[in-house]
Parts: sequence; structure tokens; C-alpha cells
Amino acid sequence: APCACDTGGRISDLFSTSNRGGLIGGRGILVQSSSNDVVIENIRFPDSANLGSGVQISWAGPGGNPPATSEHPFNIAVRNIRFGTMTKSGTSFDIAAIDLVGCYNVTVENVYVDRWAGDAVVQVRPGGFGDTVAPAAIKPLLFKNIVVRNVSAKQCDQHCVIVNARANDATGTPANSIPVIIQNVKAVGTGLSSTYAGIRLLHVFDTIIDNCEMEQFDRGVFVEERAKRITIRGGRYFKNNESGVLIVSGATNPEEITVQGVDSYLNGQDGTNKAGFEVEACDKVQFIDCTAGDATSDTTQLHGFRVHSTASNTKFSGVNRVRNIKGGGTKYLFAAAVYGDRQFCGGSNAALDTAANRYAPIVGVGLSAAEVDSSVNSGGTALLLTNFRCKLTVAPGGAASFGLRIIDDGGATALEVAIVGAATTASDFDAVEVAAGSELSVQSLPSGGPASSRGKWSTEVIFI
Repeated sequence: APCACDTGGRISDLFSTSNRGGLIGGRGILVQSSSNDVVIENIRFPDSANLGSGVQISWAGPGGNPPATSEHPFNIAVRNIRFGTMTKSGTSFDIAAIDLVGCYNVTVENVYVDRWAGDAVVQVRPGGFGDTVAPAAIKPLLFKNIVVRNVSAKQCDQHCVIVNARANDATGTPANSIPVIIQNVKAVGTGLSSTYAGIRLLHVFDTIIDNCEMEQFDRGVFVEERAKRITIRGGRYFKNNESGVLIVSGATNPEEITVQGVDSYLNGQDGTNKAGFEVEACDKVQFIDCTAGDATSDTTQLHGFRVHSTASNTKFSGVNRVRNIKGGGTKYLFAAAVYGDRQFCGGSNAALDTAANRYAPIVGVGLSAAEVDSSVNSGGTALLLTNFRCKLTVAPGGAASFGLRIIDDGGATALEVAIVGAATTASDFDAVEVAAGSELSVQSLPSGGPASSRGKWSTEVIFI
């Protein structure tokens, strides 16, 4: 049965069920209006086909549309909650295991779900007019200090986490700034049948996604419409149907998005030839120390990093690495200019052949019959590499030396820089210019190379 709280309440050590049907099903625990200083802990929700929300922390108004004013819960702790298999489905914004609606100073932690079939395991939203009619003294407090951490979901039929500042409020002005911290959240989707992102952010500012793992969703993290000042830090996004991390607009571009220290691999499971990291119709996205591709082999991701022509001001910092890609793919596909102090690291675990040259990609797109893992600068403008350094290494057991060459098929032959000797570092090749549409490769020459049965190579290309 539903429970309602006021001030200073505690709900603990319950086994809660619901047999209420209808569009949104039953609520387990509801904390509403100006309820505050409430602790909800050690709650068990068994298997149910009717439960629409386990714990809902929600604003309330006096009636009317819109209401004249509203009241908002605050200082709420929700912890140690366990859900069985919940098969109530729907896309009404109201079916969530933990639903935080127009509240503030709320911590949710230690939640486990066997299966959630509804909108999301956790969602944060204004809910209707849950921010637009709030009293002037309350408005600056709304959505502040919301933390969601240590959530684990064995199966999500839809999303794991949604943060949406316009949820079911098409007419009101969105709150936008919802600075939620989403930390240590791990979930598994439904694999090839999934059409939902694991974590979805839209119309929100200032949210942080920290050390999360999303597996077998349509996309791991989807940052979209109007999102701003978002940080995705650490964690893994893998075995998703499309891209692991996707940043793209519906109408108003997301901007100022930082992706740092994230692993994204074995995505593109449904054969859509997607990327570990993909940005499109967005502005000011920064990648820092991210890794795309599986360490052993990546047979599904066609691209490591993909920057579409509609993305602007994309920046690479630190060391961004691509370990492997699907056959015929590219490690870095840039259809627009990128900038920053950037290091692109790539390579191959393919054997070096004594009968044919091998190539490692630097930037761009494309393979040709003559060049394995070559790349094309397709950004539409010439690329100027200054203070260029390149290092070629051989795995233990390989030959002592072989050649290395920077190839620009669209530029003057004189700009091709040859380097001889294993593990040789060449630096300060200023003004190596690459024309638009050129293929740019680091080429290992077969002369003096290791035997194909044991030789391995990798390259590290650094732009400063």
C-alpha cells in the first residue's frame, strides 16, 4: 500500500506490494509536497506486474492547470532498496523504480533491480509544472544536491537513468539546470531488441555521470537536446547496438560536454557500423584520455572516434586511444575540424607482412585496396601538423629494425617524412601539411621488417 510522509519520518524494513492497475500502476512509497527530513531504507519490492513506481519523491500543487503554486520535498534519503522482476511497461514518464520529481537535497543509493520494464530505473524531472509555479524562495533550490549512486540493474527493458528538464511539460519553461551526480550505476539492456539508451540526458545543465557502466542498450550514453555543461567521467559503455557515447541534437545543440577517461568498445552490435564515441550536431565537446576499441579485437565498432560535419569546436586533449576496429573501419573519422593539444594513439595486432606495406591511421576515414588502415582527412580544409612526433615499436621477438614513413597522397612528395630504425622517435617536423581529401598514414616499410608469423606493430602519433 502507498505511504505518505510529512516531516522527520522514517520508513524502513518493509516488504511492499501493489495490485493497483491502470495506466501508471501502483506506487509503493510516495513522499510528496513539502515533506522533508525523511529516510526510506531497507525496502523490498517483490515481483510485480502492477507496480508503477517503487519510491516517488514528488512536488504537489493545490489543483488547477497550471496550479497557482507548488510545494516540494527536500532532505530525503533513499537507500538499500531491492526490486524483483517488475513487468509494468509504458512510456508515460511515470513508471520508474525511483522517481524524483521537482525535489531537492535527495540522495538515492544502494538500489538493486532484477528487471524493470517501465520508463527508467531512476529518473529525475520537473514533472508538469513542478518548477514553473514554485515559490520564489524555493526555485533556486530545486534539483540541487541530487545524488544517485550505487545502482545496479540486471535488466532494463527501456532506460536505466533519465534526466529530463522538460519531462511531460511541453508548455512550461524547462528548469534546465539539474546538477545531478550519477555515480557507480551499472545496468544491462535487452541486447539487439533494445531501442533505448542506458543513460539519457536532455534539456539539462550541469549533470555529472561518474564511473558508470551501460551494456547491451541501443546506446550507452545519449546526450541530446539542449544539454549543456555535462561531464561523463570514467566508466565503460560496451556491447551496445549503436554507439557507446552519442552526443547529438534534436533541435537545439548540446554544448560544453566533457568526456574523460571513458572506455567504449564492442558497440555497433546490430551491424549499424557505429562508433565508440560519436558527436553530431553539437558544440564544444572535449575528449580527454578516452579509449575506444576492445583490447583483444573489436569486430563490431567501425569507428573509434567519429566527428560529423555538423559538430563544431571538438577538442581532443591528453591521450585518446583506439585499440582495434572492425575490418574496413577507421580509428578516427573527422568530417569537421578538431583542435587541442591532442594525442591520437592507434595500432594493430596484425602481423607485419614482408610482401606488402602496413599502415596505421592518424585522422579521417577510409580504406583502399593498397592501404591497410589508412585514413583520409575529409574535413574540407587542409590539416597542418606542427611539432609532429611519431614512434613505431615492434613486439618482443620481432626484427630489430624497419622503416617508417609519413604519407600524404594528396600533397607534395617532399612532405613525406621518412624515419628509419625500430623504436625511433622523430620530432619537430614542423609544417607537415595534409591537403583536404588526402590519405594520411604512418607506413611501416617491409624492407628489413619482422617475419609475418611473429611481428606486431603499433604507432603513437602526437599532435602538440
